[in-house]
Amino acid sequence: MFPATATQACWDQNITDLGARKWTQLVVISAARYKANGGGINYINPDFNDNGGDADIHLAGDDFLFNNLRNTVHYFNGQSPTFDDYSSALHGSTDKATRYTICVKDNGNGTVTRTQARPGGTVDSVTGPGRFPAGPRVFIIQDDSYNPMKAYENDTSHVTDPFTWHWDNIRIST
Repeated sequence: MFPATATQACWDQNITDLGARKWTQLVVISAARYKANGGGINYINPDFNDNGGDADIHLAGDDFLFNNLRNTVHYFNGQSPTFDDYSSALHGSTDKATRYTICVKDNGNGTVTRTQARPGGTVDSVTGPGRFPAGPRVFIIQDDSYNPMKAYENDTSHVTDPFTWHWDNIRIST
């Protein structure tokens, strides 16, 4: 659990295209909600509420979720989508070894910025409406999928192993 002053989560991850049924998420929930849910970490993206299992926890209140599907940007507060951006998608990377820094920052003004290092030393930055919950909070970084092999059967444009991202250097800061 982190104090309300924790406004940024960063991690290093390869940006390999693992297909349309495999994504990463950052969930930020209040410490009180985390405790009320028994410390569960299996929060589900509101876009997939109907496809979740009985153990999945639905977002509520001021919960925040960042969805990174094929390096696009999607923000949710509770059950409401607040921002979608497909303009910065990066497709086709087959490099599974190199890790690039991804950061999600609550700017304190009703907006959240996702930055992502890219090949060649560039950094992509996208800002849109959203906010982390008030008060002490919990950060949960998730690897998620919806039957990735089904997508691979129909689309072989991404890598042949649709299951592995490499993560390290997770940092929570102000």
